[in-house]
Amino acid sequence: MDFRLDGEAADLYNLADTTLARQLPPERIAADSALSGGVASDAWTALIGAGVIDALLPEQLGGAGLDSYAAHAVVRAGAEHGSMVPTLPVVTAILVLSREPSSFGNLLRDVSAGRSLVTSAVREPGGRWIQDAVTTAVVDGEVLRLNGRKAFVQLGRQASHVLVPARTPEGIVIAVVPTDAEGITWAGHPVQSHVPAASMHLDEVALPATAVLGTPADGHARYLDRAMSISMCAAAAGTVHRALESAVEHVSARKQFGRAIGSFQAVKMQLADAYITSSALRSVADAAAWQLSMGHNDDVRRTVAAANYLMSRDLIPAVLACQHVLGGTGMDTDHPMHRFVITALDIANLLGGVEACLDRATAWSAADSTPYARAE
Repeated sequence: MDFRLDGEAADLYNLADTTLARQLPPERIAADSALSGGVASDAWTALIGAGVIDALLPEQLGGAGLDSYAAHAVVRAGAEHGSMVPTLPVVTAILVLSREPSSFGNLLRDVSAGRSLVTSAVREPGGRWIQDAVTTAVVDGEVLRLNGRKAFVQLGRQASHVLVPARTPEGIVIAVVPTDAEGITWAGHPVQSHVPAASMHLDEVALPATAVLGTPADGHARYLDRAMSISMCAAAAGTVHRALESAVEHVSARKQFGRAIGSFQAVKMQLADAYITSSALRSVADAAAWQLSMGHNDDVRRTVAAANYLMSRDLIPAVLACQHVLGGTGMDTDHPMHRFVITALDIANLLGGVEACLDRATAWSAADSTPYARAE
């Protein structure tokens, strides 16, 4: 099947791409001083002003109601422009919150208007992912109490709310938690990129019971798992694509021994491998996003497992190959390449490594059921 973007997804990608291209030329992508709190604020404002984020909101909130297939195209566009706008965490959270628009409409409107950012806490210390969460949620009358720790929360201290997967006796739920709630302690989480991350400690955090997104039976935690994996794959595809473009441009112009270095066999082979990775990541991200939007749950489970494995195995080698052919130029922070390298490193860290991705894929395959189904 041909999973290349088409229709509304292609239109939204083109709108996001052209908007960000005007705001983020290569020289700005290279500059460390371009970000404030991890976000190129004017570029994010321009993306919002162009209607890109509004298009993802449900129709009942005034949006276009575009689905995950279109949403992941926006994430890819953001990554192609240096991940200087928070498309990965914010777009993923919008998709999840849009499953309960009547309960979280005000938050969604604030995000689409640029008044707030929202992110997700999908990792816990020890490499635990959503389905392995040991953070607990206990409903006591009208009060929800949360206890636990989250790691690698992108823009945790910059966002107004964070989606927190937590375990209840009935299964895993998603709590929508204000980042300034009493009982939350934030600490810096070391990352390679310029997009800050934080560790989150929840100690008897008390919230209204309405802060829970649906019930375990609604499958919102499973949806967050798949949507986040697809968004990361889309970001990985965009990162490799733009790194490869930059490398090809360089080796086509740079000459050695009277020949463009791109004509050397060793260089061709390295970039050919990077092209294969770029194409594979793009195809699997498109396929998984389409399957998720169509409700093909068994198919998307397998495709997401493949996406996670491809990212964990091939993403960093592909981007480093692109950096390698640029030589010392690619190592210099005056060149945009450094942003694509550190973005790839962050995605790989968030995934948890090849073995962790294989373990999750094996768990999903066993007995034709997901960990969520067994827990719930």
